[in-house]
Amino acid sequence: SNGGGGDDHSKQQQQQQQRKRRSEKTLDERLLKIKPFASICKREPHSSTQFQCIDLLYATVWMLRLHHGIDNAKDYSDAVSTLYMASSAFQGTNLEQQQSLEQTLIQCAERSTKQMELGQCNAEYQILMEDVATLCQNPRLMARALLEAKELIRHAKKQKQQPEQNATKLRMMQKKLDFFLALVMDKQGHIDHAQLSQQIREWANDWKLESDDIRLG
Repeated sequence: SNGGGGDDHSKQQQQQQQRKRRSEKTLDERLLKIKPFASICKREPHSSTQFQCIDLLYATVWMLRLHHGIDNAKDYSDAVSTLYMASSAFQGTNLEQQQSLEQTLIQCAERSTKQMELGQCNAEYQILMEDVATLCQNPRLMARALLEAKELIRHAKKQKQQPEQNATKLRMMQKKLDFFLALVMDKQGHIDHAQLSQQIREWANDWKLESDDIRLG
C-alpha cells in the first residue's frame, strides 16, 4: 500500500508541474497582450511614476494576503475595495507626497499599519515590503502581480447589479493598471529593478529600527 501512496504523491507532483507550466504559458500570453508604452503615453514618464507603481504593487500584495488570493476571495467587490483603499495611485490622492521612494514607502507602511488596527490588513508592513521588493526584482514578476489586480477587477465587473459609479471606478482602475503594465514591460527600461528592490529592502530595515527605537524610547 505504501507504493500506492508514492504513486499518488508523484501523480500530485506531476499535476502541480502541469498547472505551473499552464499558468506560465498563460502568463506569457497575457504579457504579450500588454500594449506598448508608447501607444498609451506619448511622453517620457516622470521619474515619480515608478513610485506610483510601487504604491500599486503594495496595495496588490496587501489585497492578495488579506483575501488569500483572488481564487479564494469570497467577495470580489470587497477585495476591490481593499485594493482601492490601499492605494493612493488608485484614489488619485496624496500623489504630491510620492515624489521619492522614501515618501512613497512611508505612506504605504503607515497606511497598512493603521488599517491593521482596523482589521483591514493582515500583514505587517515589513512583510508587504518584502513582497514588493521580491516583485521588483524583474518586470515579469511586477507585471504578474498587476495582472492579478486586473483579473480581480475583471471578476468584479461581472458581478451583477453594479452601480454606475462603481463601474466607472472599475474602468478607471483597469486603465491605470494598463498604464503601469505597459510601463513595467517597456523595453526602454524605465525602472532599475535590481536597485529598486535593494532600496526597498534597505528602507524597510532602517525604518523598522527607527520605529522600534521610538517605541523602546
